[in-house]
Amino acid sequence: MRLLFLLFFIMGTSLFADCPSSNRRGGTTKCKVYINDVNITEGNDSNPVLHFTISLDDTAAKDIKIDFNTTEMGSGDTYATENDDYNYTKVTVIIPEGSDSAEANVTIYADKDYENNESFWGKIKVNDDSSDDAEIDDGDGNGTIVNDDPKEDTLTVIDKKVSESDGDIVVTIKANGGAGANKDIDVNWSLEEGDAKANEDYNDTSGKVHFDEGDTEKNITIHIIDDDVAEDAESFKVHLHDSNAEHLVDGNVTIRESDKIVIRGDKYDSPEVREDKGPMKIYVGLVDPNEVAYQDLKLHIKTDEDTATAGDDYDDIDKDIVIKQGNNSAEVNVTVNDDDEEEDNEDFNITISANDIGDAEILEDKDIGTIIDNDQEETLTNGEYNDTDNYYLRDGSGDKKYKRLFCTPLNVW
Repeated sequence: MRLLFLLFFIMGTSLFADCPSSNRRGGTTKCKVYINDVNITEGNDSNPVLHFTISLDDTAAKDIKIDFNTTEMGSGDTYATENDDYNYTKVTVIIPEGSDSAEANVTIYADKDYENNESFWGKIKVNDDSSDDAEIDDGDGNGTIVNDDPKEDTLTVIDKKVSESDGDIVVTIKANGGAGANKDIDVNWSLEEGDAKANEDYNDTSGKVHFDEGDTEKNITIHIIDDDVAEDAESFKVHLHDSNAEHLVDGNVTIRESDKIVIRGDKYDSPEVREDKGPMKIYVGLVDPNEVAYQDLKLHIKTDEDTATAGDDYDDIDKDIVIKQGNNSAEVNVTVNDDDEEEDNEDFNITISANDIGDAEILEDKDIGTIIDNDQEETLTNGEYNDTDNYYLRDGSGDKKYKRLFCTPLNVW
């Protein structure tokens, strides 16, 4: 009999180990309850339903009632907002006798906005009706809404500097800095006056561009009006706006006169130098010393004789030069040969020509370089000199100024 009772006891504890259950001490072993973490994709149109699973550690020997509610985790772009991202839910879930789990369902609000993945809590506690039968083991479930919308696109109008003589110009609109559009985009564009005036400096026009997903850039064409009026640089704006005329971004188009190139000396007149102060500096540059070249301006410069003799009074040059983009001029040095001969000032010719100057213009392609003689004879009436070998009259700085060929010293040091 004792053996049969022991066998029955062992079989009973193994076959009927549901929860809650009586223990050997006459008490009750409660069901342990926990809730899982779960993810769901947000969606774009229909609202999906997220399913939290509430589970027991064993099969329920009776109905177990569990209270469930949602709550926000906090504020910030990684946290879901109640009744915006998900529907606030508060329900009592019943795990029926003979089962070990049940679901709590939460409606997720779909949208088409790019955002971070966002989370909220699904929390559980034992309903008062089941307080003697169950206890919470893990009462916090993490519900995560996974974003499935593309990142918002950023459009940029690339600023443009053009010449008045360019005619039709192309302005580029880039999506995400050239990385490509995340989705199909339609955008409207229009022009707004600045210093440049519509239908005087440019044709007033507008239009629409379409980006397919993955497109990196689109171009629009604007016509620039050429005139014969000398004027400063002028600009106008290219506006981008959506279908509701909401302003998105601007770009600037600057219209400038073509670069005007001349030859000049260091004082912005014709080059000259005293023969003992060489070399002669020749500047090939823009008319306005405050302007800079918008592109590399490639030119050729050469000299040839006039009253000055090449190889005797100066050394000829015949070379290519470049006014670099962003610079005002290029400098060329011409070697000037000093001598002891009394002579008139002497000139040589300077000529520049274009190799590749784009829309720039050479206003003056010829100039004269003047070599100023420093050997003029001077008769002293009451002067001082202390170079009895060479008879130089010195100027105030001590430099040799004039050579005296015949004189009688008045004061000899």
